[in-house]
Amino acid sequence: MSLIGRKMSSSEVFKFALTPGQVDNKELINYNSKTGVAHWKAATKPLRNDSQLYDCTPDGFHQFLKSIKARADTYGWSKPGGFLWFPPNPEKSKKAYIMDDYGTFSMEVIKVHEESYVGTECRKAQDNRMLYECIYHSLSVEGMSKVNIHEEEYMLGKPKTPSAVCFLKVLIRESYLDSNATSTMIRTKLATLDEHLAEVGNNISKFNDEVKVLVSSLNARGETTHDLQTNLFKAYATCSDRVFVRYIADLQTKYDDGEDITANQLMEKAAHKYRILKTKQAWEAPSPEDEKLLALETTVTNLKAKLEDKKRPPKKVNKGGGKSDKYKGNEGRDNKGKPKWFKEKPAKEDMHKPKFWNKAWWNYCSPETGGKCSGRWRIHKPKDCKSSPYIKKRDKETDRSSKTDEVTAQQAVSGNDSDTVYMSE
Repeated sequence: MSLIGRKMSSSEVFKFALTPGQVDNKELINYNSKTGVAHWKAATKPLRNDSQLYDCTPDGFHQFLKSIKARADTYGWSKPGGFLWFPPNPEKSKKAYIMDDYGTFSMEVIKVHEESYVGTECRKAQDNRMLYECIYHSLSVEGMSKVNIHEEEYMLGKPKTPSAVCFLKVLIRESYLDSNATSTMIRTKLATLDEHLAEVGNNISKFNDEVKVLVSSLNARGETTHDLQTNLFKAYATCSDRVFVRYIADLQTKYDDGEDITANQLMEKAAHKYRILKTKQAWEAPSPEDEKLLALETTVTNLKAKLEDKKRPPKKVNKGGGKSDKYKGNEGRDNKGKPKWFKEKPAKEDMHKPKFWNKAWWNYCSPETGGKCSGRWRIHKPKDCKSSPYIKKRDKETDRSSKTDEVTAQQAVSGNDSDTVYMSE
């Protein structure tokens, strides 16, 4: 029956808890009961599904640690006084939560604390074992192989009993964030975020995740950074997408004018803009200035090709009907040796992207791109297309001109006494 709106009798005892696992978190769990077994199964199940098991690499550490924290909150392991709070010495006034401050404790200190209760008959020992099973079964084969070789560091007492906190300490270390990443190295990385953005291929989402890992690792050592916004603005400004860079510049102007934009808010806004541009397939698209420059380069390339053709000698025709010595004035641009893409329809996202071949830029001309050709690679831009009738007319005129040249050549051979005549191409 619901307790909402109902007055409880004096004989009823009600303990408030956000989740069932937080109720009586100091009482022993009876694993002979259905309730106790159900509690064990739910608390120890893997954090993610089989395809998302953690392999102890830096890329997935931040999310993996957040998942462990969520499980600890659900089952009451994070409540003050629980086994995840340090130090156990009552003389020290301030305790620290190991999930947030793992970098401030050495393995030796953690072992001393763990050996005081692991393997004993208490609720802390039960909770500790459930967390160990949860973490262990959330690792991939690669992740398990990285921590199993250090078994002597997290198996305590006689008989050997696993310690969840020591196990977590080993896992963090093997994920590189505990031993190899010193505070100095983390600060250096945060100060050179502009270089790191290029290393991840301007992937804003991945970049933001790695920044959060660095900040989290620094906080775990009891340290903070005060210039993260500045370093983020500096990094985003080096991005290859001009629309994104302009967006960030507008945010920086507001920030410089006094608008309060936290580092997390800045990363959220940047990630949101990145997702929008990717969805619209406009990420790293050429700007109008780039398109004009590309058109100018195409024009110059075509003019150079025409000049080279004019400099070539005319075709040589032998008298007597022998085989002519033909010079390919348009060598390199004949119909042979065309690239594979020349005969294929490009993907939807690539239809507006020109391709360079045979000393010229080629555009896919079709109604889908704004042209009138029936899906052909052309040197002209689709918007400048003269339509199919124009192309057919031009082809007919070209064929008629070629036939006229052949007749002229035959007449020249039959009516000229010289050994060789030259025909203009």
